[in-house]
Amino acid sequence: MSLKRVKDAVWRGFLGVGRLLVAWIPALILLFMSGLYLFGCLEVLAAPGTGFDFTYMGRNGAVRLKSESYSIDPVTQSVEAYEVAVLGLNGEEIGRVKKVRVQRLAGTVQVQLLDVDATIRRRTDGSFTAFDLLPPDDPNAVPQPIFVTLNRARVRLIDESQSPQLVDEFVLRNVDFSTDGMLNVIASDLEWGNTLSSRLGGQIDLENRYRIDLTEMRLNLRQARPTLERWLPKELVTELKPWQAESLSAEGNLVLSGDAKGLGDYRGSLAVTGVGVRHPDFLDRSAVTAKIDLYPGAMDLSARVAGVGQSLTWDGPISWKDKFAASGKLRVEVSRPATLWPVVRRAIPRDVGFERGVFDGSASILNEKFSFNGNWTLGDLRFAGESAQKLGGNVIANSEVVSVVVDKAVWRGTPVSGWVTENFRGNFVTGILLTDGDRLVRLEFPFESGKVVVAGRSQALISGTPAKPEVMVDLTGVANLNLSDRDVLLGDVDGRVLWKNNVAQVERGVLSGPTGTASLTGRILTDSQTLDLEVDLAGMDLSAWQDQVRGLVTDRAGSREG
Repeated sequence: MSLKRVKDAVWRGFLGVGRLLVAWIPALILLFMSGLYLFGCLEVLAAPGTGFDFTYMGRNGAVRLKSESYSIDPVTQSVEAYEVAVLGLNGEEIGRVKKVRVQRLAGTVQVQLLDVDATIRRRTDGSFTAFDLLPPDDPNAVPQPIFVTLNRARVRLIDESQSPQLVDEFVLRNVDFSTDGMLNVIASDLEWGNTLSSRLGGQIDLENRYRIDLTEMRLNLRQARPTLERWLPKELVTELKPWQAESLSAEGNLVLSGDAKGLGDYRGSLAVTGVGVRHPDFLDRSAVTAKIDLYPGAMDLSARVAGVGQSLTWDGPISWKDKFAASGKLRVEVSRPATLWPVVRRAIPRDVGFERGVFDGSASILNEKFSFNGNWTLGDLRFAGESAQKLGGNVIANSEVVSVVVDKAVWRGTPVSGWVTENFRGNFVTGILLTDGDRLVRLEFPFESGKVVVAGRSQALISGTPAKPEVMVDLTGVANLNLSDRDVLLGDVDGRVLWKNNVAQVERGVLSGPTGTASLTGRILTDSQTLDLEVDLAGMDLSAWQDQVRGLVTDRAGSREG
């Protein structure tokens, strides 16, 4: 190739490059300058700067968001905002977040929140202002998955559903929240001052229907009562109103569900302990331990209640959905009448005393009506100056009638048995008690220089009213006069005594002895075990022990005879 041809080729290449440069230089300069401008913008946006202020439409009107500053990181596709405030319709601050970080990752939006303070109001209709922050439902919108994490949130709940309004404060920690646009799910640690600590799981759908799961829960029921009563069904609140306690707490799991109008369903398993539990009819400063399986309008209850000189155990279901009802196994132990529960104590005559009473059976309650049946024992029973020991039997009772069967008892050293029925509606009492078999009851009546002892078979018919019972006693046996130096056989005795108002009136008394007969009338003062009798003698010779019986026999005028 000649030198000239080489020079021409080089020149043509140089001209081609020159034309290319002339054509692209403006574009390259513009691209370079744009890159510098964009880089400068990113530097401004990535660094904290001026905050934002914009408004969007929530479900119940406009919601305003403000921040003091924000920054954008284009590399990680994230935005950070600082001191973000959420303002309601009237400009009131609903919530504030110290820091918000939003990042789009793999088709989802991930949000990190730091230190949230929020206020939620429950309106008079039961709805919550928190739902106002959500955008209106758009059936054509494409669901957008969102994941939110939160280190700590302090929430003030102002309940205006009842008067006066109630203010509570809750703390949520380690919160995980997610939504697919249809269902919102939350998991968190929940603290309510010294009232509640629990692990919280919850779900809320687009129709504001919710479900809350409380696990590992520790709840101070006494402190939580004002708040709980605003959520529980009215019929349950009515039943709980008479109950009071110095302390009452629960541990376990609880599931609550409902909608914006209130609580609809509740279930759970709780262990309850209480001190100083009171009810005007049932308990007086008692200690309570209970295991509760809770259902809507009902529970399965296994409980023990212990007070001074008393204890009660119950195992069975309780319902209050339609009417208050309960049925189950019941065991009661009491030391004396004064330690009985008020509703039982009022049904027992005031002059009845006992020691170490036990009932073991079953019971049921329907509204104001009750029934129970089972076995009972008493270590000692005292009534109208008399006493019996080692009693036992069974009882069947309801709101109108109590029927007590005495299978065994020891009265004055003799076994007796029988039954007694008290009818509250008819206001009467009836029954029978009698000595068992050939066993003889021993009755002693002291006087100045000795005592009269009667041993025989006895039968007592009970009638009258619970307040003023009457006992008709028939006695057949043998009477002896026990003096300081000897015993004298008086003879066979056949008598009938009507006891009422602590006085036993002798309606028939016949004494048939070796030297004659005697007819007795008068009365026996059972509280002091003394005699006030008139005796008609028929051939009976008293000369042998006239001095010893002085003071025992009186005439109708009340003067003593020799």
